[in-house]
Amino acid sequence: MCIKRHKDFKNQLRHRLTSAQKCCGARPTQVPPIFLVVNTCLDAEDLKALHDTLVVSLSLIPLYALAHCFNYQTQVHELSCAECSKSYVFCGDEEYMQKQIRDMLTTTRATPCTGQPMSQQDFGAASFLLPALAHDPRPFANDKRALRCTGVAVSVVIGLLETTFPNTGAHIVIFVGGPAMEGPGMVFYEGLAKRSFNNGRTVDPFAGCLDQVGSLEMKSLPNSTDGVIVLSDSSAMSIFKQSFLCMFNKDDQDFLQMDFNAMFDAQAKLKISGLIGHAISAGKKSACVGETEIGIGQTTSAAIYFETVTPAGQALSPGSRGLIQFVTHYQHSSRWMCLCVITIARNFAEASSPSIASSFDQEATTILMARITVFKAEIDDSPDILRWLDRTLIRLCQKFADYRKEDTVSFRLTDNFSIYPQFMFRLRRSQFLQVFNNSPDETAFYRHILNEEAVNNSLITIQPTLMSYTFDVEPQPVFLDSVSAKPDAILLLDTFFHILIFNSETVAQWRKAVRVTDFKKNHVLPVDDHFDPTHSLTRSHNFLHDLCQQSPFK
Repeated sequence: MCIKRHKDFKNQLRHRLTSAQKCCGARPTQVPPIFLVVNTCLDAEDLKALHDTLVVSLSLIPLYALAHCFNYQTQVHELSCAECSKSYVFCGDEEYMQKQIRDMLTTTRATPCTGQPMSQQDFGAASFLLPALAHDPRPFANDKRALRCTGVAVSVVIGLLETTFPNTGAHIVIFVGGPAMEGPGMVFYEGLAKRSFNNGRTVDPFAGCLDQVGSLEMKSLPNSTDGVIVLSDSSAMSIFKQSFLCMFNKDDQDFLQMDFNAMFDAQAKLKISGLIGHAISAGKKSACVGETEIGIGQTTSAAIYFETVTPAGQALSPGSRGLIQFVTHYQHSSRWMCLCVITIARNFAEASSPSIASSFDQEATTILMARITVFKAEIDDSPDILRWLDRTLIRLCQKFADYRKEDTVSFRLTDNFSIYPQFMFRLRRSQFLQVFNNSPDETAFYRHILNEEAVNNSLITIQPTLMSYTFDVEPQPVFLDSVSAKPDAILLLDTFFHILIFNSETVAQWRKAVRVTDFKKNHVLPVDDHFDPTHSLTRSHNFLHDLCQQSPFK
């Protein structure tokens, strides 16, 4: 199963576990290449902005890295070939097999130009990129869309990788400027996703367009390979640029903070039901695989759901423990293969044991339930999904709440259950399940993020946080209610996808006329606390909106 960001998962499991990680192998592996697939059917302004961003990214790629550019309709450019400027042209309405691509490019692993590391002199490839990324000259009617061949472009890149870098991890970054109007479509994408997964490739679609770009149809590519989806209104927006450049963040040893070609395996004394997340089943059969299938079943995987199975009529032995071991093999950007092993032990308990209630984690349970519910909604988007979610909450309250029948006032939940019903209330009304007023691309994006992020960030996508900033009190969380709008407070609403700042009437007056220095100090603080585009690629999808009500000053 292809999962490249195992480290966040490992950090979440550090509590009461043992972990070990080491680099292995007799010698370094092939340098993982990075392919940039660029759509040139863009407005001049967007294309210029995208070009400038690509030039900056070339300066961030380490000297040992392999960089290739591919623009459609439909050309392959060798950025590391200093002897001459080389490109190969393909037809955008035809499907190319791997053998056809190999024969047309006449490339092998011994070819001197293809696959050579970048050097300082090769940064002159950026100047080669300037004339190459010209607007596509093919004419189209004013009432028609440009003929984009995204499916064929991705197919050619994957075929090129299969030919020149077999069984080597890679990143394929697709810059999409609109929907695919020529060549194969959705079913074809699913086939490309399987080919990418089988060879350890990660596909990252970046869309900078007001129009629908087909993220719904393309979602199998990033979802199956644990890629990143970025949606913005234009490639000229800072959010688009920052998100892309975050991919090239480096560690203290100047290696890219990305892993490649990971295989994740789980062994346990429990039955593994399956996975819901960005992966494909390895199709591995073992005694650990359970009969109840959740998400991607018949697999050993990362974000895993378990079931307890004992022989018929036999109870659990007193003091028995459940052991789980996660084993991850992956290729580090330094070219070494790494092995990470995490072992967890938990005590078994009877269904009536009070230890179950005392150890209940309502935040983690909320995200697990959210993933299951969204997975069901992907298959059958009907009101039955919400009814199932309601019934699940009712059963939990019946089992763990204290109440007297026919007396609603007596209903009580302990502290570690108290917020869970509120989370379910928000989940029912979230953009993950209520798709009205969201485009298909936006729905695919939101659901992708839910399966990508850790517990804390995923909770924010379901229930936003509201922080209050005043001059005399430290910033503090407040209720999501209008009563939190104090006359002298600045409110910051963080929904993960958007950040909204509200200035009260008094603050608006200060901002307009008085206490400018103090206001500036306090007004910038909310942004600094919640918006760090270099910290997390996905987190930099936020948009800042400065709202000021009860005042004409904007």
